[in-house]
Amino acid sequence: MKKALKLSLGAIVLSNLLILPSALATSSNTQESIHFVAPPATFNPLNAINDELKKYGFPEKPNDPKELSVWKDHMSHAKHFIPPVLKTVVGTTHKTHVKSTSDTYTPNWSGWVATPNSGFSFAKIAGDFYATDISSSTVDSHVSSWVGLGGLNNSKLIQAGVEGVATTHWLSSTTTAYYVWTEMLPDQPYEQQISSFPINSGDHLYVHIVYGTHQDSSGNTIGDATFYIENLTQNNYTYYATSTLNATNDYYGGTAEWIDERPTVNGSYSNLAKFGTDTWTNLYAGTPSVSASLGSWANYPLNMRNPNNYNDLLAGPGSYNSASNLFVNYWYNYN
Repeated sequence: MKKALKLSLGAIVLSNLLILPSALATSSNTQESIHFVAPPATFNPLNAINDELKKYGFPEKPNDPKELSVWKDHMSHAKHFIPPVLKTVVGTTHKTHVKSTSDTYTPNWSGWVATPNSGFSFAKIAGDFYATDISSSTVDSHVSSWVGLGGLNNSKLIQAGVEGVATTHWLSSTTTAYYVWTEMLPDQPYEQQISSFPINSGDHLYVHIVYGTHQDSSGNTIGDATFYIENLTQNNYTYYATSTLNATNDYYGGTAEWIDERPTVNGSYSNLAKFGTDTWTNLYAGTPSVSASLGSWANYPLNMRNPNNYNDLLAGPGSYNSASNLFVNYWYNYN
């Protein structure tokens, strides 16, 4: 097995488990392993073939001309690789939903959802969004912006995004904090923060997730998820791949989502931080070889409403603009 990183780059930390870069590590809690291979300092994804891109965790070159143009722009910003250091955010998680097809609301998700054609399953999702300014929040609150596979009408969800936390103080202004995270439900009960990755309010983020499988030496089917996160404002990127011994335990390819959420914190829905608006662009789903914009799939919006009073709208998306492949999410209330 190839070494994931030279020892000088340090170790990965997953919860309380120390993971040396020279080995593939396994968590006894989730039966998952994570690994990454740092690219050479001179590596340029724009000049690489797909096998090289996959080796170093980059998204493969899309076949769709518009998505290829987006890919070229984003890869030109991938200047600095940040080795991932993972830390479990105990108490913070993201609830999945059982809903009827007629429902256009949930108690904690706001955004757009795509569903695949008959006989097809999503194994890739990508999108751009922002670490929204939440400094005007007047109550302690959170907002999670993420892309994901699954989570509607099932308990399986693979997701990655940005968490914004607003903390209010008596006689002083609100303070804010941001971090990027991943989560695979149900195996991971809490967010996995990539604590090494820098992010500030207003930064432009690109998140790309791919799921696949392979056979191990014993003939078992192993599930693989690769998380690629890029900060286009700072020209930084990170990635890691994770494998699970149960290939279908966290994966459901029946939906793809682009969501702003109020997460569950210590067992209850948090207040929704006052994010104003969040503009989502470059929304693609499919597989690495067959990918298309949100508007190419059946799709519908989700509004976030107070579960005790569904007339109380907390956040909701505007119309999807198919020509520009974007939508805007709007904040309305804390809870």
